[in-house]
Amino acid sequence: MALRQGLPTKGRDVSDNQTSGRLPTGGKLDLNAVWARGISLLRENWQLFAIIAGVFVLLPNAFLQFALPSDAELDEPLNTLIDPAKSEAVREAAAQALGTLLAPFITFAGLVTVITHVGYACLVAMMGKRRPTVGEALLQAMKAILPLVLAMVLYFASVYLLIVVVQLALVSIGAAAGAFIGAIVCVLAIVFATARLSLTLPAIVLEGEMNPVKALMRSWRLTAASPGNVFGFWMLLCVAWFVSIVVLSLIGLAVMSIPGLGSAATLIEGLMGGAFSMIWGTLYCAMGVAMHRELSGPDPETLARQFD
Repeated sequence: MALRQGLPTKGRDVSDNQTSGRLPTGGKLDLNAVWARGISLLRENWQLFAIIAGVFVLLPNAFLQFALPSDAELDEPLNTLIDPAKSEAVREAAAQALGTLLAPFITFAGLVTVITHVGYACLVAMMGKRRPTVGEALLQAMKAILPLVLAMVLYFASVYLLIVVVQLALVSIGAAAGAFIGAIVCVLAIVFATARLSLTLPAIVLEGEMNPVKALMRSWRLTAASPGNVFGFWMLLCVAWFVSIVVLSLIGLAVMSIPGLGSAATLIEGLMGGAFSMIWGTLYCAMGVAMHRELSGPDPETLARQFD
């Protein structure tokens, strides 16, 4: 019928990029529905998701551990750098030596970050309603990585600017008090903004919004429908994430304390860290896609069927 023909299709996961972000029911975001949908998405093709996340997330993050200089290499420049008895010239030399040691690690960490987010973008594409093949999902992910990285750069630049502005605004009330109040204000603002911008990845991958600024704005508009519930949902996951990372750290310390492991301990620690990133990253992708579906409203085909 004419209505079906007039609806925009474009192969995207939402009806239109200009959707306001209002919930279809007009009520608050149903956190139980988001969780149930996210778990359902994970169960549908969990074996395939595990393979993709293993290749793009677990392995790169595991090998990253080997790029980090050893404690023995870092101890001397670090101790020199923080020693007030050392001259300025000696500390500057120590800082340069430390930078030289960490430069390869920082470069490799940046590459691993890009590879990891290609994996996340691929997972998001495969969880979308279009259900692309692995090849199609990888192509979507490769197209999405540049705007995603730019969006991340804009986000961190904004965070840095916020910290500077808040600290400058509070400097008049004293260094200690200003730093304390500023830290609280910045943490609350950053956490709230992070929750509001949590749908940037689905906006880029599923909606095809390749402008990083517009993708960030799209996430902000979508989450405006129920900001309190969005914030609460991600905070609950953050608490669980924090508890799990504490447990992982304790296990890592226990492993590293076993005598005679040598490089095997580094490998085990790297695999544990990679597995942690894989599990939590995949969960974030599933919950992000689920929340995006709840907030973006029905897709064009669903709307058209309502009028058939």
